[in-house]
Parts: sequence; C-alpha cells; structure tokens
Amino acid sequence: MLIFRVLFDSGTTSYYTSATQIAFGHTSRNTFAAKRPNGDEYAVEELVAMQLDYVRELASSVAGESVRDILVTVPGYFTQFQRQAVIDATEIAGMKLITLVNDGTAIAVNYAMTRQFPTREVHMIYDSGAAATRATLVSFHTTTVPAVKKSAKPENVTQITVLGSGFDTLASGTELTRRIQDLLVSKVPSSLKSELIDRSYAKLAKEAERIKAILSVNTDVNAGVEGLVGDRDFKTRLERKEFDKATEDLFWRFQQPMLDAIDGTDVGLADIESVILHGGNTRVPFVQTVLKSTVGSAKIATNVNADEACVLGTAFYGASLSRQFRTKPIKVQDAVVREVFLSYTAENKGKDGNPRTITNVVFPVRSATGVKKTLTFKRKQDFDVVVGFKEIEPAGQPGANVPTLQYTISGVEAAYNNLTERGATDAAVKITVLYSESGLASITEAAVVGTVKDDSFTGKIKNLFAGSTSTTTGTETSTASVSEETKVEDEPKEPVEKLESIPITVTVEPVTVKPVSLDEKKAARKRLIALNAAASTKREREEAFNNLEGFLYRLRRLLSDDSDESPFNGFSTPEERSKIEEAVDAAMEWLDGPGSHANAKELWAKRDEIETMEKPIQHRYKEAETGPQALKDLQQAMFAAKLFVSSAKENRTKIEAFNKLVESDPDGDHEPLAPMAEFTEKEIQEVESLMAENEVYLNERVDTQKSLPKHVDPVLVTSEMNSRGMKMQNTVHKLTKRKPKVRAAKKAQTSSTTSSAKTEETAKEKVKDEL
Repeated sequence: MLIFRVLFDSGTTSYYTSATQIAFGHTSRNTFAAKRPNGDEYAVEELVAMQLDYVRELASSVAGESVRDILVTVPGYFTQFQRQAVIDATEIAGMKLITLVNDGTAIAVNYAMTRQFPTREVHMIYDSGAAATRATLVSFHTTTVPAVKKSAKPENVTQITVLGSGFDTLASGTELTRRIQDLLVSKVPSSLKSELIDRSYAKLAKEAERIKAILSVNTDVNAGVEGLVGDRDFKTRLERKEFDKATEDLFWRFQQPMLDAIDGTDVGLADIESVILHGGNTRVPFVQTVLKSTVGSAKIATNVNADEACVLGTAFYGASLSRQFRTKPIKVQDAVVREVFLSYTAENKGKDGNPRTITNVVFPVRSATGVKKTLTFKRKQDFDVVVGFKEIEPAGQPGANVPTLQYTISGVEAAYNNLTERGATDAAVKITVLYSESGLASITEAAVVGTVKDDSFTGKIKNLFAGSTSTTTGTETSTASVSEETKVEDEPKEPVEKLESIPITVTVEPVTVKPVSLDEKKAARKRLIALNAAASTKREREEAFNNLEGFLYRLRRLLSDDSDESPFNGFSTPEERSKIEEAVDAAMEWLDGPGSHANAKELWAKRDEIETMEKPIQHRYKEAETGPQALKDLQQAMFAAKLFVSSAKENRTKIEAFNKLVESDPDGDHEPLAPMAEFTEKEIQEVESLMAENEVYLNERVDTQKSLPKHVDPVLVTSEMNSRGMKMQNTVHKLTKRKPKVRAAKKAQTSSTTSSAKTEETAKEKVKDEL
C-alpha cells in the first residue's frame, strides 16, 4: 500500500519493481497501477477496495447481517495522499467510512481495554512489520469524571494521549527478506546464475521468507529450491551470522523510530514504563537485539497480541464511538505526525519587486488532531491559499514542503465593500482550517468579518436597554437603575456596534497527486461489481461441478459393490441399478466433454436428473431406518388416547350420578365430589374417531408392510405416521390440560344461608319488642 503515495515517475519506482514480480503501469493521474497479463490495469485504490470488499463479506458472514460501516487502520506516517486514497477505496467498495485510525493508536486502545491507570503512565508501542517500523509514544491516565445527571454515577474514563511518533519505511520485514534473498542469489552457482528468470527469483524470495522465520530460533538453516532453473535444484546452507552481517547497516534504522518518538517531548527513554511489541518482525533476533540495546531487556513487553492487537483495538474504538454498544469509557487524543502549513502570495511585493510567498505552520508536529483553527487575512481581493505538509526524511530530518490542496477564496471584494459601506473599518477575511481525526487537513469555510454600526430599529431597541451581548462591542454592561436608564434616553445615542460575518466562496483544486474523481469512482465501482459477479458465477459453477462430480463418483462406488450386505443393492432392483449406471457413465462422459464448459444451472440440472433415479432407493432405505420407530410412536399415542377416553367416560359417569343424587334429594347432606375434569360427549367422540381412523390405517398396512421386500416402496410412511401421531397427541394434550372442578353439595349451601337469614330476622324482632 505504500506505492500509492508517490507518482509513477518518482525515484521509488525502481525499488518496488525490484521487490515484486508484478508489472506496473500508471493511471491517468500518473499514479501506480497493477497490470494483469491480459492488459487490464487496476489503480491501487481499486485493489484496496477489492480487499475491503472481501473483508466486508467475511464480516457480514460472521455477523449474519450486511456490514456497511467501517473503520480503517492506517500507519501513522501515511500522508494526506495515502489517507485520501484509502478513503477513495472505501467509497469504491461501497462502504461508509467512520474514521481512519492510526495503527499505533489502535494498539494503545487495545492495551488500555483491560487496564486502569490511577497514575499517569508512559509506554512506547514498537510496531515492526512487513512494510515499515513504527514507534508511538503514548500516555495513559484514568480519571474520575463527575456525573452530569443526578441519577448517574461518576465514571472512570481512561485518557489515551499520543505524545509523539517515529517511523522508517526501509526498516521492514520485506527488506530483511530481500537481504536474505540476495544472500541466496550470491550462493547460486555461476552456471545457474546466468539462467535465473523472474520465476526463479520468486522461488528464492519464498525460500528467503521461510529462512527468516527459522533463523529467528536457530543459528543456521539448510536452504533449497526445487526446480530453480528448469529441473535443476539449488541447495545451500545459511548461518545467522551471515544474515546479521548483511543487515548490520539497518541497525540504526530499526532504532531511530524510538528516538524520533521521544524527540521534542519531556519524556526520556528512562521514563518509559515499557516497550509494547507488535508485528511479526519483532520476533526476529536482529530486531530483538536492537530493542535490548536501546531500552534494555527489562522494559520489553509482550503483553498484547502481536498479530491482532491493532485490529482488536480498532474494533473496540469503533464500538466506543457507537451508541449501540456499552464499552469501557475512553478518550483518545491523537497527534499530528507531519506539520501542516498554509502558504499564500502576499499583496505587497518584495524589495526585489517579485511576489512574496508567505508560509505559516498551522498544525505543528505533535499537536492535537480533530482541531479547527481560524486564520485572519487583511485582504480586499480574491486570493489563493495552498495547504500542504512537510515531508519527513530518515532520522527525523525535515524534508520539503509538499502541497496537497489549493483553495481559491472568491467573493472577497463584494463582501468587503458591503461591510465598509456600512461603516466597518476592520473588515478582514477569516478562514477556518480543520485537521480531522482521520489526519486530513482542509479549509472548511471562509467569511469576511467586520464590526458595523447597527442603527436599525432593532439596534436602537438593544441600545435603549444598554444590554451587552456577545455580538456587540464598544458598550459597557449596564448597572444603572431603571430611572437612570430613562434619564439617559433623552440624550442622543450612538448606534450599537456588532460583529457581522458574510460567507464567501471556497473552491478547491488538488495539487501534486489528484484524488480519484467521481466518474472514476463510479467506473471503478461498476468494474468491482462486475468482477464480484464474475467471481460469484465462477464460484457457483465450480461448486456445482464439484458437487456433480462427487455425486457421480459416489454412485459409481455404490454400483461397483456387489456384496449382499450392500444397502444400495438391497433396496434397489436390477433394472434401477442398470438405468442409473447408464446415466452415470453418460454424465461422466458429458463432464469430460461439453460439461466442462457448462454453467452452474446446467450442472445442477444434470445432477437432479440422475438424483431423481436414486431418490426411490434413498426413500426405501430411510423408511427402513425410521419407519419402526414412527410406528411405535403412533401406537403409543393411540394407547394414551385409549386411556384418556376411558378416564373421561368414567368421570362423566360419576358427575352425572352425583348430579342426579342432588336433584332427587335436595335437602340431603351429601359428600362433595372429588375434583375431576369434565369432558363433553362431542370431545370424547372426536378422540374416539381419531383412534378408529388410525386403527383402520394400521390394520390395512402393518401386515402388508411386513411381507414387502426391501426393494419395494413401503406402504407405511414415516411422515404420515408422524403426522397422525402428532394430531392425536395434540388433541388429547389439549383436553388433559383442563383444570378439575370442585363440586360441593348444594343442600349444605342452602341450609347455611337459610339459618343465617332466620338468625338475622329473630334479632330484628327482639330489637322491635324492646322499643
């Protein structure tokens, strides 16, 4: 991904062409493009979009839903060109970018996820991978933030602040592999060396990668490449001391990022709590030696996942930005890696008569990101402003200024005249410059601002009450009483002054490296969709082909088994096997011929055609496996229904007898009937009807099924028996859930009520007599 930071004709072209066997072309923007053998060219933004699209598919598969929002982790040293290219890639992939996250910051978030920092701690994150080596100086501190609402509790918030960073793009795993590859090339016999081709170098590079991993734990290794040139092999032996000697000039490059990270801060190497390692390159003994000689072995920490901490931290940071997740409270403050400048041509010419270019640093190195700054220009005419960054050379040396965007500020004269005609004497142009969380510097707005006297009716009303506001100047806050204000009203009043802002037009034009245009994004998006469709079609076709081929081989294996124990032979007739065998042979011949170019639909159709012949055999076999248990379940359901009917009829008989007894002797003292459920005659008949229907079904088929051979379709089918059994079981279960009713003797209730009434009547008569 480093290659899209430079133009195609830059001096780094040779390095990348030597490090890979990929052919390079250039786009209409004069940036890198990868060439395919068929002549197609893909800009780097398109290649990154393909990777993002693939990652989105994986994430959607795991999440079980479509994933559209994305956070992308980028190296902290990425320039504005590179960051814009990543943003363009996300748009081509059809995704919504939440923000770009510097990799060192993401690792810091991962480190802080499970830790508290009662006191301020400073750690250095050393990330060395295939592309570069980065060092990020980070401070951690957990503070208690008072609750905003009365019902809420104070919460502990972990503040993560990036203090500084350093990097070197040559100190990388790729460069170490290339050095080993050069060692291998030097050991190739002269008789073979002159015959080496691109394929040979690719094999040596692959072997060099393997050797680098082995030398991480061993002092020597046997190296070899089969078929280095034609059918001739290459073998040699490589010792770690040879590797160390070949990379000794890289020692300072792997060390310098740490020194650059602390340079300009109040932190020294002795103040660092630990150096947190990340990246596969940190396992290489050479890199370990650099670290130990710089900070000492005691401070080297391996307390994060060296391969996944970056992505885990990014995911956690993304969750903390969303309202859908509740996470540990964190606040992240990143820092500017390259200073951002703003330059413009002064109105007054220099002493030599030539235009003067004024350059000001807007965002210095290590200043906070996500910040807006407002700059004031005493200009009366339209003018141009260039925003750019200062390149960083190895060992932290400042480089050249690189312009990124040129802004034209127009409409200045009209706005300036508008304000001056209204009495403004200090009108000026104010420009707002933003350095976003994603590391992009841009001018967001511009306006001509001036203080004017407001003699309108509204202004006079404001002046009458002499109240000071944030938009007025030249007036004092009123502290006089109402009578004093009334007295002042008779005196002549000066118009109130207020600050007025008139927005003006800002247009932007890219400089040096142009971003992907809207039309190019649309074309790239269409091409990506077409490629995805083609890949999907190819994948479906291959899946269908492999499925059909595997299906045919399985049938051929079954047909070739002549043993009596073979279930396939037992549940099929000779005619069926002969017909299937002919179809399989024809399909295999078709696959070797026209079928080799058939699409997925044709391949599935061919499989369905033969599977239709096999299905009856499969059906018989499965019924032989599941039929006996289904029959047993149905018989058990019928038995349970029979018990229910018997119990329901018995309950109904007892209830009817009890009711007749009460009706025949209403005044008798009867024992209450035990609680029992009551069912209607219709409900009992419904269950009996199902039982009778199933008895007929089984009586007609059970004996027949027993006499049938295996290769004949069964008359008792599992699905039907299960359906009948479930219907009967559900009907009975619904009735048995009914709660029993308690039936007490009616006479006892009547006698008690009558006795109570008589007692009350007697009491009333006694009271009446006494009166």
